[in-house]
Amino acid sequence: MDDRIAFENKMEALLNEWKPKAGVLQEKIPVIKPEKRPAYNAQIEILEKKYSEALQRLSELKAAPEWRQAKDRLEKTWKELSHAYTEALRQFEGVHD
Repeated sequence: MDDRIAFENKMEALLNEWKPKAGVLQEKIPVIKPEKRPAYNAQIEILEKKYSEALQRLSELKAAPEWRQAKDRLEKTWKELSHAYTEALRQFEGVHD
């Protein structure tokens, strides 16, 4: 398997693993303190946008004749998504009733 296909498969697997994590955050909404819900919802929206962007970058990678630049963009987006998710978890610890 060449490097490109291996990277595509790796990123696709990582993105597939991330989707259930987003579901966990969505499930917490009913137990979030009402005054904290707007910030929590805003953070979830950011995560959803980053996830959509990562999926778009993966599609670009698969279609790109020169894949190294597309790879770099996807890696950057993945790091941003991972950071935003970690930050959301940290920020919202203890915000439930």
